Parts: sequence; structure tokens; C-alpha cells
Amino acid sequence: MDITNGNISTQNDVIADTSTIPEGLNSPFILNADKTTYLADRYDGELVDGFWFIEIDGIVSVRELYRFPGGRVRVENGKASFECKIDDIKILGKIITRTESM
Repeated sequence: MDITNGNISTQNDVIADTSTIPEGLNSPFILNADKTTYLADRYDGELVDGFWFIEIDGIVSVRELYRFPGGRVRVENGKASFECKIDDIKILGKIITRTESM
């Protein structure tokens, strides 16, 4: 999948060396956004600190999230970072690895 301007577009199949994919993933998939390729996994567990593929108000992105007490989360986005309720965001996947292009 490609992320462009907060929207998902599908991509052709990706061929990967399975030895580079960690064991125990539920449903891994590849994301491409801003010269970065992510290996993500569908996730339906509890939100923990880390990088996530999320949707907010219909816009998708990869963001670093920090969980706080009281069902709150901090969404890191540089100068536009903010806090919200966990229920305000939709978790689409957990980021497993990240590869950046030069």
C-alpha cells in the first residue's frame, strides 16, 4: 500500500525474503510513504508505546504513539503533536520495521 496525502492506494504484490520477516506476525503488509518503507502487522491488542499505522478523521498516517493513563494517547507529529482519547484514533496496524531511502 502507498500512503499519499493521507490516502491509501493499493500497490502491486511485493516479493520479500521471508527470512527478513519476524516470526509470529498475524497479517503482515508493506506500506510506502515519503521515501520510507514500513513492514506493518494487523493488530487488535492493547495500544502500547511505539510506531503505528493509524487513521484520524479519515486520514491515514504512520505516527509514534505514547499511551497515558485515563485512556489518553500522545500522537507525535513534530510541531503538530497532540493528545487525544485512544478512541479518537483507529489503529490499522503496528509498525514492525522501517527502511528509509536516501
